Amino acid sequence: MKLFQIDNERERTKVIELIKNNRLPFRIFIYDEYPVRSLKLNAYLWGVVYKIIADETGYSADSVHEYYKRKFNTYYKPNSNGEWNFDTHSTSDMDAIEFSKYIDMVIADAMQNIPGIQFPTINDVSF
Repeated sequence: MKLFQIDNERERTKVIELIKNNRLPFRIFIYDEYPVRSLKLNAYLWGVVYKIIADETGYSADSVHEYYKRKFNTYYKPNSNGEWNFDTHSTSDMDAIEFSKYIDMVIADAMQNIPGIQFPTINDVSF
């Protein structure tokens, strides 16, 4: 069994050639590999973004988190009676790309709905 992690075009081309030259039949498993969310991203969301929103609105950071989780991280699923219910995914299950997009949506929503609110970028904050 061979396992490859492909991080660039050269490696992809090499694996494609190996596949072309491999005898049939064979099985391939492919899955996307994104980095898990980092402590820095988590600290930025909770210690900067949610804190600023909480300070501006008077709500707790936990309340702000629940609000945005429901707004941007939801899905519908059927219950045992076949009815569809609203549920939320945990943000801790997000990879770094999904989590970064989630943070961007939270910031964009807050800037659109809370007059005058501003956020430093993650690179402007030291942790």
